[in-house]
Parts: sequence; C-alpha cells; structure tokens
Amino acid sequence: MSADPSEDTSEARPAGRGRGATEGMSADPSEDTSEARPAGRGRGATEGMSADPSEDTSEARPAGRGRGATEGMSADPSEDTSEARPAGRGRGATEGMSADPSAESPGFRAPFHVIVNPMAGGGRAVRAAREVVADLCDMGATVRTTFSPSIDAADGIVETTAERGEQAVVVGGDGFVSSLAGSFAARRLAFAIVPSGRGNDFARQLAIPANVHDAARLAFSGVPTPVDAIDAGGTIVVGSVYAGVDSLVSSIVNSSTRLPPALQYQLASMRGLLGFAPRNYVVTVDSETYEYEGFTAIAANSGYYGKGMHIAPEASVHDGLLDVVMIGAGSRMKFIRSFPQVYKGTHLQNPEIRSARGRSVRIEAVGVEAYADGEPLGDLPMSATVLPGALTVLLNEDRPSDHS
Repeated sequence: MSADPSEDTSEARPAGRGRGATEGMSADPSEDTSEARPAGRGRGATEGMSADPSEDTSEARPAGRGRGATEGMSADPSEDTSEARPAGRGRGATEGMSADPSAESPGFRAPFHVIVNPMAGGGRAVRAAREVVADLCDMGATVRTTFSPSIDAADGIVETTAERGEQAVVVGGDGFVSSLAGSFAARRLAFAIVPSGRGNDFARQLAIPANVHDAARLAFSGVPTPVDAIDAGGTIVVGSVYAGVDSLVSSIVNSSTRLPPALQYQLASMRGLLGFAPRNYVVTVDSETYEYEGFTAIAANSGYYGKGMHIAPEASVHDGLLDVVMIGAGSRMKFIRSFPQVYKGTHLQNPEIRSARGRSVRIEAVGVEAYADGEPLGDLPMSATVLPGALTVLLNEDRPSDHS
C-alpha cells in the first residue's frame, strides 16, 4: 500500500474472499495470466483471457456460465461480437441490444466494459482491474475487460463500448482518462473512474474513492453527472494545462522508473525547482493580458495536479470556467520554502502569485513545453478553452463540493 492515499489500489478483500482472486499474478502485466474470481467461482470467470493484456477483451461471467460467453471473441475490440450474458440467460438476452439502455426493459442493467491501462501505476491498474471485475460480478453485473494497447486505440475501444451499449469503467490515471476523454465526449458516453495511476488528481477533484472496492461500488451505482473538460490546442484533456517548472517535473516523473511512487513527485519537484530558469510569460485570459517573469502558468479545470497539490483551490469542474494561476519568479529559496503551501491551497496569498478566471487562456513563453495531466502537449504558445459539461462521469449524488 502506498503512503499516499490517492494511490491506494490495494486489495483489501471483502470478508469471505480468499487469496485466489489475485494468486499467481505477475508483476509484469504482459505476463499476467492470473484469474480474478469472486469466492466460489470456478476458472470459467476469465477463461480465454489472453496472456498479452493488449489483446484482452475477456468477459467475466457470474458463476454458472459456460465458455459460450466469450467464444469467438476477436483480439481486436472493434471486431468483438461475443455476448456477455448473466447466468441463466439464453442468447436472446443481448441479441439486438439497443445502444440506449432506456429502450430496454425496466429492470435492464447495461453490461460493463472495464477499460484498463496496464502500465498505470507501475502495474497497480492491472491488480485494481481484477478486483473491480470481481466486485461488479458479485453485484450481478456482466463485465467485459480490455487492456488498452496504446493511446491510438482509445477511439476504437470507446466506439465499440458505445455500439454494444456498455457502461464504461476506466481503470488508470489522469493521463489515461484524458486519452479517452475526447472519444467519450464525442459520443456523449458516460463513464466511471477507478483511480489507479500515480497522481489521480482528477479523481481527487471529483471525490472518487481511492479505495478500489469503494470505486467499484460507485461505478455500479453512480449518478451520471456533467463535468467540464479542456480543449488544449485541439486535444481534449480533463485536469489542467501547464507550462513551466511543472512541465519539467512531469518529464522527470515520467522517466523515474526506479524511484518509489510515493517519492517520485516530491523529489522531482525539488529537482525542477532548482533546475528551471524563469521565463518571460505572456498569458491572455479572455481579453485580459498578463506579462511577468516567472516559473509557470496553469490553466486549471480541476483544482489538483502533481499528486495532491491544490494548485487552484477555487477551481470547479462544473462552472464552465478555467482557473488560471501565474507564479512569478521572486526568490527561488522563498519559493522552495513556501512549497508546502501548494498542498494546502494557501499559496495564492503570496505576492508573487496572481490568479484569474476565464473561458479561454493562451500561454506564451520561449523554450517551454506545455503539459496536460502528466503528458506532453507541445511547445508554447498553447491555447486552452473550457468545454462546459463535455463529459459525463458517474459520481456520488451527495459528493462534497469542488472546493472542500
């Protein structure tokens, strides 16, 4: 278990579930042939699963199902014509299923499609996915699983999910959610998130539980809720667009394969703060322009980034606005000493920091690469525009407010 609760995808199993749910699991997801099974289930729950996660479109079946539910499944999810059926149902249960669940019978429950980034969290997403599949099956759901082979596969995976009338469950980190966001938005397809990456800041903003079993229950019973997104130079992202010292930090984190996950962001932040030379920024928020020498500029939809830094404490994913934070140069040592304030969201009181709010932001500086949700976007200049209610995420109806 990580020391950071945002990363906790540990496998605390409900009473009565034995170790069989994850026994034999390899640390390398490409070698993982273990079978996540609820207590009392036989091997049929995941039979036919490919040893290569990029090909896995297996369908976990409640106890009592035969192999017919996954027979004939193509390795390419865009060609998958197999039928996941609840125990006791014949083939007619899903034939000709409408993509609109409301068109089905009153007791209809759409099947689930668990979409996994096998590389997220150093393999934690694979373990989390198996727990999620087991939990959903325990709740009586039919589940299909796809381990995404690459970002390029995102649109095909989401298209197939929509065509089959499935409920999407994304298991991964902020970058993986962002890679799917454009496809979800284009098809107005609701999705749940099981946070399993290194930072999980978008899930933190949405008050999605860090515990994998609580997140699975939310995926099963959550309420479809409109959530804003960002168009960043033609790419849809979910959390924030930033360009400066935090870009360098993201680059360092992405290349930190040997550091323990709990230390990656802290050590990378110190290296970035010591190594980044201030730049001259021009930031335009709607029609107002700001010029300053500084360390970074952030256009935030979500208030959190960098694994729990509350960089934009007043940001909301429901207000149709971006919160812009501009961090001036000032004293480097003072900046380092005040760094803990960022986690508390009290840093905006420093005179070197300015903030603004608007629908559209343009960031300009020389020699700086923009990042979004931990992934590179491209060199500045970069424009970011809010997309109000572009996404539909399954959330708790009584979740805390964005600013809590």
